[in-house]
Amino acid sequence: MDILAELKKTLEKNRENLVLSIERAKEARDKAPSAMESHHDTTRNQNEKLVAALESELKEFDRRIEKLPDKLLDNNEVISLWSLVKLKNADNKLSILLVPEGFGGKKLGDITTVTASTPLGMAVLNKTVGENYEINSIVGTVEEIS
Repeated sequence: MDILAELKKTLEKNRENLVLSIERAKEARDKAPSAMESHHDTTRNQNEKLVAALESELKEFDRRIEKLPDKLLDNNEVISLWSLVKLKNADNKLSILLVPEGFGGKKLGDITTVTASTPLGMAVLNKTVGENYEINSIVGTVEEIS
């Protein structure tokens, strides 16, 4: 499985949903009464603020997508951003892709994207194969970096 292609596909779906939300907010704004039509109804103003916020979010989203690498890092010795990592603790195994802010929380098959600034991300960052990490009093081991 090409993990980055799957991530891009997931992000494109998220982008489509964001664009749809903007279109719906604009439609709701345009249908709401203006200040001249209703002195007490602030629906148009609220929807205008929602449109502006969603458009700002879309710009930030597009900026993040542009920063996606073409391939995962070749450095298999130390965990860093864009490292695919297999972790093991007493209860389970977990495959994660360590990503920068804005890309975390995506499920790509059996791989979960984890932001480096999360507790798990910080616990495994800069670790090597065989090293232990600890999070919430649970100790785990880095099994593989690819």
